Amino acid sequence: RRLSLVIKCLGLRGIPGSREALPLEKGPMTSPKTFPPISQLVSLEGKRAVVTGGARGLGFAIAGRFAEAGAGVVIADTNQEKGAAALPELDAFSRRAAFVHCDVTSEADVAALFKETVAVLGGVDILVNNAGIFPFKLTPDVSGADFMNVMDVNLKGAFLCAREAARQMAGQGTGGCIINICSIDSLHPSNQGLAAY
Repeated sequence: RRLSLVIKCLGLRGIPGSREALPLEKGPMTSPKTFPPISQLVSLEGKRAVVTGGARGLGFAIAGRFAEAGAGVVIADTNQEKGAAALPELDAFSRRAAFVHCDVTSEADVAALFKETVAVLGGVDILVNNAGIFPFKLTPDVSGADFMNVMDVNLKGAFLCAREAARQMAGQGTGGCIINICSIDSLHPSNQGLAAY
């Protein structure tokens, strides 16, 4: 259902063609199931995406699938080394991939991220607010600074990026899609030590 909402939001259509499935080639999954390539499910050809926290983990997986579906992708992250290392994999799918060092808690960094994205991709159609942190500490051990750091990255950072993306999308006159990633912990605790998350 979530994928259909994203597809509807982006105004995308499934790609007709072969239903031939390909086996998974990477990852720790041991399932014998096969999945069709994403290009048979949806096309993001011509779309321009920004993924925060995109140098590793879920953010990198999202950026990779966007690139595989044909989108130009800018990954934003504070980890310069991981960001640079991620680009060759994205380049295998997309001719338009870039890494921008960005601290989402900094208004100046966020403004520079979108300025660079427009310079590289020509605009912004999709923002995925994925950057997030958590201090893995029990509640009595979480300092006020720990808590505020989580709020700065996870909440303020998402707001700053969404605001800048909305400005760019509105200025383009084409609209766009802003996707905010959240955790199951927003509904109920999943593990000890994640109270500030």
